[in-house]
Amino acid sequence: MKEARIQQSFAMEGDSSFSTGSDEWVELYRAMSSSRGTRARMDDHSPQQGGPKWSRIGLKICVQVLRWDKTCRRCGVKVCSSVAERFRGRRPARDEAELREEQDAQMAWKINDEEYECTGDGIECGCCFSPVPFERMAQCTEGHLFCTNCMTSYASQMLGSLDANMVCMDRCGCDAAFPDSEFRRFLTPEMYVLYARVKQQQDIEAAGLENLEECPNCDFKAVIEDTLHRRVFWCLNEECASVTCLDCKKLDHRPKTCIEAAQATQTKLDVRHHIEEAMSQALIRTCPNCGKTFVKQSGCNNMKCPKCYTYSCYVCRQQIDGYDHFDKPSTCPLWEGTKDRHTDEVALAARNAVEECKRKHPGLREDDFRIVTQS
Repeated sequence: MKEARIQQSFAMEGDSSFSTGSDEWVELYRAMSSSRGTRARMDDHSPQQGGPKWSRIGLKICVQVLRWDKTCRRCGVKVCSSVAERFRGRRPARDEAELREEQDAQMAWKINDEEYECTGDGIECGCCFSPVPFERMAQCTEGHLFCTNCMTSYASQMLGSLDANMVCMDRCGCDAAFPDSEFRRFLTPEMYVLYARVKQQQDIEAAGLENLEECPNCDFKAVIEDTLHRRVFWCLNEECASVTCLDCKKLDHRPKTCIEAAQATQTKLDVRHHIEEAMSQALIRTCPNCGKTFVKQSGCNNMKCPKCYTYSCYVCRQQIDGYDHFDKPSTCPLWEGTKDRHTDEVALAARNAVEECKRKHPGLREDDFRIVTQS
């Protein structure tokens, strides 16, 4: 009866790939139905209750191990790859297939861990001495086993110190290394990229190559054969692609010498500081009586010095007597938008400072000032 339901389920789906594989699913069900707890799982999702969907759910226990061609621990069935392909071919979207694959893998790991926990067949980790399923173990080249949790913590600590020289942790004194395939298994993709980069750096440094130069902006290295005539380093890292001077390690400044380039850089820094200082001073007010500086956050333009209590106008910055200063027509307003005034005053100060710097340093490009004013 159950076998007929499986065939009926495939026929209702109208999927030729499934109908051609229905006999294989029937054979799979025969083996599953003899195992404990599987029949009830199948009955709970009969065609009358869930329709064709029941075949996917009821066979999930075996489907979750299809990708490794393993024998399902719960039902003892060796699942063939051809049936797995028919099952996966049903999914319409690639992202859905990837999500389902990840979920199936997680479920397979969960069932595997539960069975190891129930049977007590776990292998003792050489670091934390906890029983762990064999699939969650990593081993050195001498065969000492450690759980992936301990290995991940070990790798995080070592890579945090930029050291990829991870050796066996066994207490017998073994100093064997771990194969690269083991790191690929238990490290996350991000951590493995970091591991590969750190290991590459250490291998290059240990090689002791002559005329080895490194890009100052990334980890790319290259051997420069003609160091006498070639004083520029071209980084071949696509994410960097910078061109730098081999002497001063700064961006390529040809035809200027390193000293001339340094002086030009210092000039640009001085200009930047001058303009930024002018922009800051535009926001600062000074008490006309004691010289105390302060900045207005909100409120009216009648400012009282926090030190000597002298009143001054926030607009014209002159000392005033009470509110009479704001009662006169065509004078400073008592109320206005503080943020708008700050924006206007800072912009005006920046323009004036840029014009001043242009007069003092006519050799600077317009781009230099534009970058400064936008920073």
